[in-house]
Amino acid sequence: MNLERFKQVEAIFNAVIALPPAERESFLRESCGGDEGLRREVESLLSFDESFASVIDTPPESLAAELLATPQSAQIIGNTIGRYHILSLLGKGGMGEVYLAEDGELQRKAALKFLPTEFLNSEERLRRFVREARAASALNHPNILTIYEIGNDKGLRFIASELVNGITLREKLRSATMVFTEALEIAAQIASALDAAHAGGIVHRDIKPENLMLRRDGLVKVLDFGLAKLTEASQDISPTHLDQHEPLNSKINPSAMMGTPNYMSPEQAQGLAVDARTDIFSLGIVLYEMLAGKTPFAGETASEVIAAILQNQPTPLASLLPEVPRELERIVEKMLCKNRQDRYQTINELLIDLRDLKSELDFQIKLERSSPAQRMEDPLLKGTNAHSPMRAKENFNQEAAVTTIRRASRAAYFLEQTKRHKTLMVICLLVSAMLIGFGSSFIKRSFSNGEPTPVRAYSMPVKQTQVTTVGAVIEAKISPDGQSVAYISQEGAQYAIYLWQVAENRTLTILAPSKDELTRLDFAPDSQHIFYRQMDAIERGFFHLYRVPTAGGASEKIIALADSFISFSPDWREIAFRKEDFDNQKSQILIANADGTGERVIVERNRAEGFTYDPAWSPDGKTIVCWVNDAIPDIQEFSLVSINVADGAMSPLGSTKWRWPNPLRWMPDGKELLVNAIAHAGEWFQIFRVAFPSGDIERVTNDFYKYEGVSLTADGASLLTVQGRQETNIYVAPAQEPMNLQRLTEMSGLLYYGIAWTPDGKIVYGSNAGGRRNIWMMEADGSHLQQITKDSFANYDPIVTPDGRYIVYQCERTGRFNIWRVNIDGSNPIQLTNGDIELRPCVTPDSRWVVFEGKKNEVAYLGKVSIDGGEVQEVIPQTCNYAKVSPDGKTVACEYWLESWKPSLSIFPIDGGKPIKSFVPRPSDWQWSTDSRSLILVDHTQGFSNLFRASLINNSRTQLTNFKNDRIFAYALSRDGKKLAMLRGSVSSEVIIISNFH
Repeated sequence: MNLERFKQVEAIFNAVIALPPAERESFLRESCGGDEGLRREVESLLSFDESFASVIDTPPESLAAELLATPQSAQIIGNTIGRYHILSLLGKGGMGEVYLAEDGELQRKAALKFLPTEFLNSEERLRRFVREARAASALNHPNILTIYEIGNDKGLRFIASELVNGITLREKLRSATMVFTEALEIAAQIASALDAAHAGGIVHRDIKPENLMLRRDGLVKVLDFGLAKLTEASQDISPTHLDQHEPLNSKINPSAMMGTPNYMSPEQAQGLAVDARTDIFSLGIVLYEMLAGKTPFAGETASEVIAAILQNQPTPLASLLPEVPRELERIVEKMLCKNRQDRYQTINELLIDLRDLKSELDFQIKLERSSPAQRMEDPLLKGTNAHSPMRAKENFNQEAAVTTIRRASRAAYFLEQTKRHKTLMVICLLVSAMLIGFGSSFIKRSFSNGEPTPVRAYSMPVKQTQVTTVGAVIEAKISPDGQSVAYISQEGAQYAIYLWQVAENRTLTILAPSKDELTRLDFAPDSQHIFYRQMDAIERGFFHLYRVPTAGGASEKIIALADSFISFSPDWREIAFRKEDFDNQKSQILIANADGTGERVIVERNRAEGFTYDPAWSPDGKTIVCWVNDAIPDIQEFSLVSINVADGAMSPLGSTKWRWPNPLRWMPDGKELLVNAIAHAGEWFQIFRVAFPSGDIERVTNDFYKYEGVSLTADGASLLTVQGRQETNIYVAPAQEPMNLQRLTEMSGLLYYGIAWTPDGKIVYGSNAGGRRNIWMMEADGSHLQQITKDSFANYDPIVTPDGRYIVYQCERTGRFNIWRVNIDGSNPIQLTNGDIELRPCVTPDSRWVVFEGKKNEVAYLGKVSIDGGEVQEVIPQTCNYAKVSPDGKTVACEYWLESWKPSLSIFPIDGGKPIKSFVPRPSDWQWSTDSRSLILVDHTQGFSNLFRASLINNSRTQLTNFKNDRIFAYALSRDGKKLAMLRGSVSSEVIIISNFH
């Protein structure tokens, strides 16, 4: 078969598989005419595609036996291809067969897609097969199928990918009608995936329900990049740039059409050059279908469908769904504009609108659930009013709530009212921004050695409800009876404890604001007292445990020098807690009477491998679970252990090594614990369920936010935690006009870690885009985004060598922190240091040395290593944090503790010695000016950040910016001193309730 013939077969095949089976016969007859050979070739391809859409996502154990009896599967099943042992056939399609396999090296399940043997000699099929793997593997995003590798073994071409447990969107559409918020959530996740693809120069070109998988936990996966168009690396994907490459001849060219007719854009249907906006049109068709239950462009044959796409306007959604919000109809109409200039110009613009509307509808649902009748039924809603500082717990029946909206068209009414009443709109948007769902979730998590771990994604999407609008909550607990929420708020340097009495809808001040640090807040089992730890006003660094009545009154000291919080026995008569015996270098778990008397040690260890954080007493009273340090010097790894209360015998709870722990909480049935911890380097604290006694792990939260603490009502129905959010973006301004900011990023929810300039004016930064911390680079105007590091570890705090050859950065893996370098184009990453802790690199002006903070055997020092690696040399044999070498190479500025035990910013000679100059109090951050004669400082003392210039010559201090909000997290001057780049944004922390986590 020659290439032109193959293209003709492929075009007809791609068109026919999109049609219902009943329509395929007439289409084949029309398309193939009297060419029986052509028809047989198309039918041969179709035989590979039969049942593929419904089988590919079916669990292996439920596959029909007859699907396994193909000639190729008989040869493959039971054999090992590459490092994969083939277990069973998952499905087959026009582009190959997909098998369930076991990765023998990493001990994980995978999906292997094989190119059929009859296509191995087809240049076009092989090119498309390889293109699919390369396009998807170039992207690292939670909503894009993870490609492990592309291989060739025993004459078989295969793509190995993650195994997705779920159903296609097509199956979902066949089985259920979608509510507005569900359709918006799915569309937003697809848009997020396409945003990452477009940023990487890839246009998918085949977005359709068959290529979209819905995992059991609600995560959407975009599959099949076989038709993906890779733009030239030197080109921006901007619409205006690509338009100039369109062919002058706009007639339909069937051999040039790539995609599925029902989901083609007009430019695809005409065989014209495509850009990112073609995916927006296809996604518009998918969103329309999710809402209306049918596609917007119909026809008996593929030709009629294409004609409809080119000529007809879709039936307005409002005529099919009178209750559809007008904003949602506007979004779909804009996505489906035939002239691409009238469409959304970038997928990110669309993503913002989808998320904004989703949050507004969620907020309206929340208002619906707060009706007077419902407040009478739900004690957590009783007595709430618009002026309460707390937001009430939701009734989490989303289907019922959305049905209510559909009946009364209240979502549409709400949107219209917010447009009329601007103040209401602002308030609603501020609150709804806090209620947005998890956003992009991570694809994979791992604990030790960077390898995947047996952490299961939760089987159902959990529901979160924000219940405070304070903005600065650091800890919170819900009472066992569910009638009160206590929380610690930190405003500046002052701490206070407040209690929200839900039924009365009032907030009490339990402990007035003071400078004495508060931590470890919790309720007594009877909900009548609050326990907390407070720092000793005189002996700073030491905490005592107190108890105060929930009705208000004087506090009572229970345990002096309490190193942990307490956990009550099931009968409430005893408490378990942790103490550090410094005299004997022992770490102990003790039991005492509920009033603090009668202490007795039940188990102790050496402090180096001691107990960490709070113990948790099981509901049956037989077991105490707590964290232990794994006793590897300078490495932060922790394990869970269970302690037999009767004899103190200790045994491991699972084999997982956790990156950093927080307190634990038992579920009421005693079969599981809720764990708040960091699972992998570069992640935030998340919430997990750990089975007892097996130690099996399942995720409850899985997003970019930070969760602090867990508490439960006595029945285990409601989980309360504190969710921390950091909104950060990259800005650039002229150094002489630092208030004249240009915002370069619009990535709400992403975090950024460090920023630097290349000598030729590009910006390098760390970001968790795609789920992992990695190093990225872009032009000073935000264009030509490039991912530099692409491994599964945490890479951040980049510095560019003055000669422009390398990017030096910090890499965190398995509890170790090391300094790495990579070529400026992202090639050839090399590890420069190999100790346990080496942090915050900077580079000398001659590009020869990397200076860093080190720690060895728990002793800190300032060290340096050659840019080529090798032996580490000591620069200053003492603790000097956040070191920055001056541009002239003569001095280093760093944090240094003076003899008065006050932290300072001190200037040292580069060769060591005593500090030349010190600034007290120490500023939050600093950078050198280009002439080495002054420092650029950042000040956070007012709750927001501003930049100052501090002269080293005359000690003058000049304010450079006059911001009244937001914080500056990092900043850098360009090499010529003319431009300033900064990471700027906000931090907030609120109490949320999580339900549907059982």
